[in-house]
Parts: sequence; structure tokens; C-alpha cells
Amino acid sequence: MTSAVAATSNPSRLATARLSYRAEQAVTAIAVAGTSVLAVLSGAAPTGSATVDAALIILVCAVAVLAAGTAPWWMVALVAVMASALVASPALLCIGVAAAALALLSGHRHTDESALRSLAAGLVVAMLFRLHVGTFGVSAVVGLTLGVALIIGGIVGLDPATRRRLALASGLLGVLAVGLLAAIAIQARSVGRDASAAMSLTDEAVVALRAGDIGIAADKLGAAAERLEAAREGLAHPLMRPAAFIPVMAQHRAVGLDVTAAAADVADTAAAALEILDGDTLTVSAGSIDV
Repeated sequence: MTSAVAATSNPSRLATARLSYRAEQAVTAIAVAGTSVLAVLSGAAPTGSATVDAALIILVCAVAVLAAGTAPWWMVALVAVMASALVASPALLCIGVAAAALALLSGHRHTDESALRSLAAGLVVAMLFRLHVGTFGVSAVVGLTLGVALIIGGIVGLDPATRRRLALASGLLGVLAVGLLAAIAIQARSVGRDASAAMSLTDEAVVALRAGDIGIAADKLGAAAERLEAAREGLAHPLMRPAAFIPVMAQHRAVGLDVTAAAADVADTAAAALEILDGDTLTVSAGSIDV
């Protein structure tokens, strides 16, 4: 009680007071949780899957906020200022100014609180998820660049032993990522071959149909349906499943699954319809079938 009164009556002691370890942990946890909620509610959909998107967003928020705790105060302040300069909303501008002020306060020689830098970074990351700059994709690139700057700043602020362990873990993850991307690329090439073959068979079916060769057209469409189904199976192959967690690529894979399934169904239905037609009763005039 006496020490608390003394600290209150002595401004210099109050200025040099620091948060306790538990208080810092609590502030950091609040920053991670708050940033994650705000980012998820921003509507960002890098993969198109609500569950995967929420998990990726929370992971990014946690890494950026925790990394900012060891980043230089000026790095956090600089990113906050840059983000503030890019927003158009007055509310977001106020958040950016508050983040920059917290970063500056954290760098004060008497405070130097990592929790304040984490809280400032949380505000910045929440802003970045609501950034709208230029045409499609520009906002994502700008936001990613500023977010990576925070993370790199945090890594630089770590002690050498921790940096070495982090570098080793990053290297192993990098090798794994390269292997997964190589597997996805190989599988995607196989899918591309099936899709191209299906397109060629469809074109040949149209040519045969215009020439009055109903049977050949049905065979070509049936073969096209098989190749389209092969392409769909290729996209659903276990080697392609990691693509569901990669932004943008996941959306293209989902669209590819829907399109190949629908196209295979149409081609198969068309082939079945042609097989039951009596070609002797049909005539082709100017590329059109006269029934």
C-alpha cells in the first residue's frame, strides 16, 4: 500500500513502472484474440472456404502480433503510418493513428513494453484486412508486404540462438512447401492434359455432328466425358488437396472441380441422347440438325 502511494506521488517512479509478466501476456493475448475476430469479420476469403479462411486468418494475426512484440518500435510505428496513409475511412485512420501512438509509447526509454507493440500491431493488422487499394489484388499485395515487414522486424529482434532455431525450422518448412508445390504442379499438369483432350474431343464431336456422323459424335462426346471425369478426379487427388489451403489456388481448384463435374455430366448426357437418335431420319443443313 505504501509503495503504491509512493509511486503515485512520485511521477518519475510512475513513468518507469512496467507491466508485470502476466499483464504483458494478458495484453498480448487480448491483442491476438481481438485482431483475429476483427480480421475474420472483415470478410476476407483467400481460399473460398469459410473454415480454412478463418484458420489461416487467425494464424496470420497470431504470428504478426506475436512477432511485433520483439520488433523495433520504429518498425511498428512506420508500418502503422504507412497503413494509415492508404486507408480512406476516417475510422480506420483513427485506428492507425492510435496504433502509431502505441508504438511510439512502447519505444519510450522508460516504458519499452513489448505488449504495447503487440497491441499496436494488432490494430495495424486489423486495418490491413480492410485495405482497399487500386484494382483487384493490389490491396492483398500491399497488406501482405506490410504484414511481412512486421514479422521480419520481430525476427530481427530475437536473440541469436532463437533466430538460428527459427531459421532451421523455416528451412525445413520451406523444403516441405517446395515438395508440396512440386507435387501440385505435376498433378495439375496431368489435369490440364485431360481437360485439353476433352476440349479436342468435344470439337471433333461437333465436326462429326455437322457432317451427319451421329454415331461418331456420340463416341467423341462419351470419350470427352471420360476425360473430364478424369480431370475432376485429378483435382480431387490427395496430391492436390494441399492446394485447398493456398490462397487463390484454392479458389481455382474449387471452381475446377465444379466445372469439370458439370461439363462431364453434360457431355455424358449429350452422348447418351445422340446414341438413341436414329441417324437415318436426321439431316444436317447449314450446320444445323433438321429433325
